[in-house]
Amino acid sequence: MSVSSSGCRECSQPLSSKGTLSAESADRHARYLFAIFQGYQVTEQLCKDGGANPDWKFLHCLPGKPHEVDDEVFYGPRSLVFPEADNRKWTIMSLFDLLLGKRNLHSDKITAVYALDRPLTTQNMRKKPKKTSS
Repeated sequence: MSVSSSGCRECSQPLSSKGTLSAESADRHARYLFAIFQGYQVTEQLCKDGGANPDWKFLHCLPGKPHEVDDEVFYGPRSLVFPEADNRKWTIMSLFDLLLGKRNLHSDKITAVYALDRPLTTQNMRKKPKKTSS
């Protein structure tokens, strides 16, 4: 976890609840982190109690798990989760173009594709999913 009470207080940096796992010990490390942070969840109250700046933002590399972050934060106005995911897509596309160079993606082409794609990704993803009754 990269969120701490001191990180929450500073909040000049966006909050993120993802950690990094090494490939060879991912399972053991994941179990260890889950045990340590069991019951810990990024919430509005946690950041308020930690002294977060009023304009703090939340980042997450997806997929979001309910035990990591509260829906109020994940889908709320502080969340930059979906714009971050959208930006990641364009970064990856640009890297592919740079490394493979087959598509010849100039900025005007990227802007046109982005304008067509953006309403389908960011706005729809931002909507909180409806809960289904079981």
